[in-house]
Amino acid sequence: MKNNKVSIVIPYYDCPLYLLKKCINSCLNQTYDNLEILVLIDGSPKDLTHIIKYYEEANNNIKFIISDTNHGVSFQRNLGIEKSSGEYIQFVDADDYIEPEMIQKMVNRMESDGSDVVICGVSETVYECDNGLFDTRTFFSFPSRFCHIQYTNFPTNKLFKLDILKNNQIRFNEKVKLGEDAIFCQEYYKHVSYISCMPERFYHYVRQTTSATKGFDPDYFKYEDKVISAIEDNFSRKQLNDHERQCILHWHYRKTYMVYEHYFNAFSSRIITKKELLDYYKDISENEVFAVDSSSLRKNPFYLKDEYRSAKALSSRNPARILRAMAKARGKRATIKTIISK
Repeated sequence: MKNNKVSIVIPYYDCPLYLLKKCINSCLNQTYDNLEILVLIDGSPKDLTHIIKYYEEANNNIKFIISDTNHGVSFQRNLGIEKSSGEYIQFVDADDYIEPEMIQKMVNRMESDGSDVVICGVSETVYECDNGLFDTRTFFSFPSRFCHIQYTNFPTNKLFKLDILKNNQIRFNEKVKLGEDAIFCQEYYKHVSYISCMPERFYHYVRQTTSATKGFDPDYFKYEDKVISAIEDNFSRKQLNDHERQCILHWHYRKTYMVYEHYFNAFSSRIITKKELLDYYKDISENEVFAVDSSSLRKNPFYLKDEYRSAKALSSRNPARILRAMAKARGKRATIKTIISK
């Protein structure tokens, strides 16, 4: 095995310092020794002088890059790409941490099977990660199997090739508030042939109540518009059989359902009024990206019985009917394992 350098990029703004130190320590304690660790301080309001001095004096492979202004995580990840000098690159969020063997195992996998990206499991999610080497056609023909959050949304449980990012100018969209992770990954997939998946849950995702992904966002459907479009663009690049197309239609329904559900949950929590909810539903239903095809609903093997009613309602594009279906479906959503088993 070659000993190619891996660049680890850690953007930091304002999470608790004990989490930042736990994150950095988990990267320093890797069994893989050819690492450079870039910690990008994004205009943090905290005084990190003592932490920077402690780590830089004790380690010659860690560097802190400080910005006086808060630019956002996408800007810092892009800066990390520009400053990285490794053959491979790994993104780690400052409030998360990784297992000691993560980099070693993922590098070994990439170099042994010739893949262009390696994906591992995430400890604090219910989503399971497959095991094996998959060509992009297989990966994108069964989204109910592959397109869960750890595959599409997270850049942090993936080992990327830095030259693919730089040669194709693949960067995080700094203007997108939510879903920029998924769009980044989808753009990367356009330039690869093989994707390697590992079931080991090497990455630990620490949920923070102040995370940008928490709570109600009135523009949520606008962000999901971009995410769904990016993912479906990759679906369309491969010639699929009817069974695979049915899988994608069901995946599209599930993604659309989650968009409507975001606003329904806000209504249920009294964050928005019924009139506001119906106005959001009207805007969503008029967007072609969220048009649900229910013409062959009963023949689609991926649909569950409890999903038929809501799928028909979503396909009607009638806000009032959609609201009634969402209220009736509450508490009856299928589990991830049930969907995967299809």
